[in-house]
Amino acid sequence: MFEGVLGESEVFKKVIESIKELVKEVNIEVDSKGMQINSMDNSKVALICLTLHCSGFERFRCKNKQRMGVNVEVLYRMFRCVNNEDRMIIRMDDKATKIYFRFENDKLNKVSEFNVNL
Repeated sequence: MFEGVLGESEVFKKVIESIKELVKEVNIEVDSKGMQINSMDNSKVALICLTLHCSGFERFRCKNKQRMGVNVEVLYRMFRCVNNEDRMIIRMDDKATKIYFRFENDKLNKVSEFNVNL
């Protein structure tokens, strides 16, 4: 079981926007220390390696190390529907085939939920 909560989705949103032209898919790895995003472009010129430590999350819980392959274009389209100030909750059960995103904005009284295939 993995669950991570970011107070504002802006950081994750900007990461996805900045890599969408380089790679089509990324591997997201989570463990008790945090989250890592790794990928290489098709021409093997650019390597993407990003680490978000568990201390950067409001709440972070990961029982088992997990790896998720995610399509960047799908994530980009999802983030176009949310505000930078939205609180982001990411969840994935062990051996899941989908990753669950929930975006909450108390000021706008808005909640958005997405399930992304792995």
